[in-house]
Amino acid sequence: MKYDNPTIKQAVGTSIRNNYGFDIKRMVFIPVGEESYAYKAIASNGKAYFAKYCGKPNIVKTINQVNSFLVEIVNKKYVVPPIVSNGNFSFELLEGRVYVYPYVEGEILTIPNEEFGKSLVNEITNIMADVHNIDINTVNTILPVEKFDTKTFIDSYKLLGKPPKAEVQNKVFKELWKKYHKGLGNYINDYVSQGQKYQKNLPNMVITHGDITGRNIILSEKGMMLVDWDGITLAPREKDLIFYLDNPNFSIDSYLKLIRQASYQPELAKYYGQRWAIESILDNFEKLSNAGTADELVKEYVDEIENYIDSRSFK
Repeated sequence: MKYDNPTIKQAVGTSIRNNYGFDIKRMVFIPVGEESYAYKAIASNGKAYFAKYCGKPNIVKTINQVNSFLVEIVNKKYVVPPIVSNGNFSFELLEGRVYVYPYVEGEILTIPNEEFGKSLVNEITNIMADVHNIDINTVNTILPVEKFDTKTFIDSYKLLGKPPKAEVQNKVFKELWKKYHKGLGNYINDYVSQGQKYQKNLPNMVITHGDITGRNIILSEKGMMLVDWDGITLAPREKDLIFYLDNPNFSIDSYLKLIRQASYQPELAKYYGQRWAIESILDNFEKLSNAGTADELVKEYVDEIENYIDSRSFK
């Protein structure tokens, strides 16, 4: 979870004024998401906007495509389209980009997906199926495509395993890495092996959101809104399914009926589950390696690592 950064906050406010022409009276930091900084920007006329700043390269490079696509599907009642200014979907800021949406008032879900109730899961299932049913051939925006990359995690794992520099890597990191690095390496190797199979024999692709989790779902007066489409990709539907397969209220049969398919691929779902776990573990190991021993976030990093490792029982 991101924490408020005064420098970024000021830069975002200035960018909104300069690029969107909004006279911003007040900005409130919203502590949601790992990938970007989010703010509620309140203009002098009383209107509220949702502003995001992201500096993560893999998201920044596709954010205009993502926002362009959302404008294309603006008729979907669960979509909050970006505000377009002078034909631009986002603007350069610092090392990333800033983009703005109308603010949606409502409840952001903070409980784990597996605890969602039946009516909530049913509504999410309908939205997920509707996204997956979009005819790719009718979309004008060129969207990112799943490539089953097998190199990124290997490189990150090797980098973390290099001899540590005492001034940047603390004792907690060293102990945790020593305890789990072998099991994590085996887990990554299994993931890579599966990915190589899919590279040779590509599965069927649909439009996927990529992160249909609680903090990206807003229960508003207008109904359920699905936000934060930064990870949108043409990929197998299993990429989205993994978020609900463990929920006892989710019916795979009901979902398959909505998309007019007879079955799904459990092995593909396992592959995306592995990706989600590995990405979180490596990301938190990297944060931990650069954290000071007195850093208040150390416990959060450790808890995230052990949460994913314990759920997969490797040591």
